[in-house]
Amino acid sequence: MLKDKLNKDAVQALKNKDDLRLGTLRLISAAIHNLEIEKRTKSGIGDLTDEEVIDLLRREARKRKEAIELYKKGERRELAAKEEAELKVGGEYLPP
Repeated sequence: MLKDKLNKDAVQALKNKDDLRLGTLRLISAAIHNLEIEKRTKSGIGDLTDEEVIDLLRREARKRKEAIELYKKGERRELAAKEEAELKVGGEYLPP
């Protein structure tokens, strides 16, 4: 399952002391957890399918792209670079 792969990669990033990757994967895991809670309250079943996780990753990628655009307009290059790095990490889990 994609969710399990994300968790394993987060543990590996922690071991490798890769702060950017770890932070990004934690944000994604938190978003997954929130979506599971939302789904559980609506239908009683909280586990997400891989398709639902991919949809969530696409939404997160869209948010990052919008933030990059806004940061570049506001001359905040360092924040735009951070968002681009997070987008790259999250994009690794999306199908081509």
